[in-house]
Amino acid sequence: MQPRVLIVTTEAPDVLFSGLGFFNEHFWAELKRRNYPFKVLYLNNQKTPPSQLADYEIAVEPALPFDSSLESLSLNVAWSTSQKIQPILNEFKPDIISVHENSPLLPFFFELNRVQFTLHSSYIGMQHYLTRTQKGMQHYWEQRIAVRQSGAVVLHSDWAHRSIIQHVSADIVPPHIFPIGVNFADYPADKIAHPEGKVVISFFGRFTDIVKNFQIFRDAINTLPPAYRQRVEARVYGPEKIPDYMEKEGFKGLTFVQGEEKRRALAETDIVVFPSMQESYGIVGLEALLSNCALIATPGLGMDSYMQPEYACEPTVTAIQGRIIAYLSDVEQLRKDQKAQLFRNSVNRPEFTLGKMTESYIEVWQELLKKLQKEPQ
Repeated sequence: MQPRVLIVTTEAPDVLFSGLGFFNEHFWAELKRRNYPFKVLYLNNQKTPPSQLADYEIAVEPALPFDSSLESLSLNVAWSTSQKIQPILNEFKPDIISVHENSPLLPFFFELNRVQFTLHSSYIGMQHYLTRTQKGMQHYWEQRIAVRQSGAVVLHSDWAHRSIIQHVSADIVPPHIFPIGVNFADYPADKIAHPEGKVVISFFGRFTDIVKNFQIFRDAINTLPPAYRQRVEARVYGPEKIPDYMEKEGFKGLTFVQGEEKRRALAETDIVVFPSMQESYGIVGLEALLSNCALIATPGLGMDSYMQPEYACEPTVTAIQGRIIAYLSDVEQLRKDQKAQLFRNSVNRPEFTLGKMTESYIEVWQELLKKLQKEPQ
């Protein structure tokens, strides 16, 4: 018997641009393709327009007059949301509740034994100074509850596992660790040449998110020797508009891309620079390699799940610039490697497919249901 699953998220892909939204879109589609018995609950905590993809939607807001501190407000919101969720649980009767990220967890505090929890965030614990705030402390406690008390925990990299042990709790539910998978057919194997013969170097992500380390990319490009800089077109793909001064520096500020636009952007890109300081998986790097882009990425993070050692590069201006110059010094070899699909073949393995990831989730749900059935009623 397939466990009936209620998937809970605060990021619906049709109303929010995000890495989790991307994950949700493809994961839900694959479950539907398999006719899997699941429904989606969208906890709308950002006052977005309604989602057309979710089966249920709840506005997350406090119903009680207790908001004098962040802790009391969080408990207020959790209790208020749980009251709205109960009729959904009564109607759908899920065997498993699949909660993605810590923010939607607390309303299910009394259901944790049947919660399968996935931590996608690169902000784990309080290891980064941006999380050392009152709100960061609240997220820390939510993550701590999730990894210690959920019925099952899923992580998508060894880095995420190490970070939880070091920065959240060493006493956690033994996690299931497997990669995020994608549909290989969504990524272009053939490149589109730049009309002026330039090498296109791209950065994908929020340039305002400090852990993405965009300034390192910017400085590496800006300080290239002129003979190399004039042979490069530097692009920034993300949801925010780059400032005018960066356009004057020669950066092409492009919008957030999805679908065919994203496919074309990757086909036109020769090198992806991914200098993050924290990354729980880093889907950008996998997408780059599948699109036959050379990858320059930080080692020791989630990208190690799929990245060969030769693509690893310390996130410093000197190191990244040196790697860029090496590619520019032998563009003919770069083109040969792209034509031979060297980069794509480095990740052309079943464990990185959307189908395999979905099967892994289903196996976790089945295992959790068996455990629940053995518990005394």
